[in-house]
Amino acid sequence: MTSSNPYFVSAESEGDAPVRKEGDAADVAASPSGRRAAMMLIPAALAAAVLSCAFIEATDVLPQPPEGGANPNETALLVAAKQANYRLHLTFVGGAVAGLLGLGAGIAQRSPARAGLCLLLGAGLGAGLGLLAGLAAVEVETRLLTAKSGEPTRAMLVHAAVWLLVGLAVGTACGVATKSWRGVFNSIGAACLAGILSALLFYVVASIAFPLERSDLPTPTGMGNRLLWVGLAAVLMAIALARTVADGRSRYSAT
Repeated sequence: MTSSNPYFVSAESEGDAPVRKEGDAADVAASPSGRRAAMMLIPAALAAAVLSCAFIEATDVLPQPPEGGANPNETALLVAAKQANYRLHLTFVGGAVAGLLGLGAGIAQRSPARAGLCLLLGAGLGAGLGLLAGLAAVEVETRLLTAKSGEPTRAMLVHAAVWLLVGLAVGTACGVATKSWRGVFNSIGAACLAGILSALLFYVVASIAFPLERSDLPTPTGMGNRLLWVGLAAVLMAIALARTVADGRSRYSAT
């Protein structure tokens, strides 16, 4: 109930009404909905999967062992070359997935400057953590082979190590697009959880869809299998990040 008396100030108008800071209306208007964020992030995830698989296909060239069999030195060189390929591939995959998802998050926020920043940040951080993921994946695979672990266990643990580290880069890049510390932390958590989930699901799906391919390697074999490997992880991350990107605030604060 209001009064026509110009000198009357109600409790609602004085103390109970929410205080809106300057710029809040513009921030709310610019904050994307979860659907719009998903529409930007999912195509970016698919583009990253296609680009990554094309790169892997073009660079997956290894020396063949001699017909009579390789001696121990040649075998060691072949193993080293294969491991170097894993590191190269995962460096590119990390940069492509994190960079393009960061770009999608910036576009969802309707900020070209933010999109460019997140693309560069995601590509650089993703490449660095992708290289680290390659080193970690090779180490995990070697230890599991030594322990004679089964193929499903190797596949899930190797890819969990890969996508956990790549997810850290993806979450950071997409979180920066929100310009909020809460957005950064939430995005990192969402991307890492989605990466671990993709590692658990990938081997199950790949063993049915591509039973003749090696899905337990740090870089799986087969073009279709690789598309599934990168695409599943990237799309799950995009879906998980859509809400955190949409909920991002407009300034770096803890709330």
